Amino acid sequence: MNTHTLIKVIIVDDEPLARARIKRLLQQQPGFICVAEAQNAQQGLALTKQHQPDLMLIDIEMPVTDGISLACQLQSLEPTPEVIFVTAHAEHALEAYRAGPVDYILKPISADRLFEALARARSRVTAQAKPATTTIDKLSYTIAGVTKQLLITDILYCIAEDKYVRVVTHNAEALIDQSLTQLQTLTPKLIRSHRKILINVDHFSSLTTQSDGRTYIQLQGCDEKLDVSRRALATVKQALALKY
Repeated sequence: MNTHTLIKVIIVDDEPLARARIKRLLQQQPGFICVAEAQNAQQGLALTKQHQPDLMLIDIEMPVTDGISLACQLQSLEPTPEVIFVTAHAEHALEAYRAGPVDYILKPISADRLFEALARARSRVTAQAKPATTTIDKLSYTIAGVTKQLLITDILYCIAEDKYVRVVTHNAEALIDQSLTQLQTLTPKLIRSHRKILINVDHFSSLTTQSDGRTYIQLQGCDEKLDVSRRALATVKQALALKY
């Protein structure tokens, strides 16, 4: 197998036996390789920056920082790894899906259930690997059972909300189930201003830093002030400098 087709995985779980079980199952799936294991979220974040994995298998209840918080931190990284939550607690599902995971698996782990999630993750990773110079110029979405389309060039911003992403143009809004990372592959004009926000640099109006240190961006024809995180600020300024 060509090593370029391998999907790099990091397992984050504070239980050594749980990590070993996941790793054994992972080895049964061609095309996946475990590049590192972490016993807590802090270690997981550091290893992610080091190895740049395609996929993270993350426990939720861990000491100090929980897995959902870790997944949210991962969204500010580039490239952003896909996430599968693996947990013994079903009650975290709603909150967990706000982080846009591929799947949510309950312990004890069923091999078939994990393989199903890995197949879904493979599809997402493969989709993200496609060049951004795609010929797709419209985004399709469904509302009240009717499929509609909007021009990608018309997108002002995209913001992650609960299980969906809200896409905003001058005259329309759409809720879609694609992740922010997937939307970024549609055009290089969409960049992260925040872990939950993509903005279209072609519609830039102003960038303002307030006295409290918080920075906001405004887009043409849009009244809403959008957060720019400290982590993303340099990237946003660079993108705007290239535009002008």
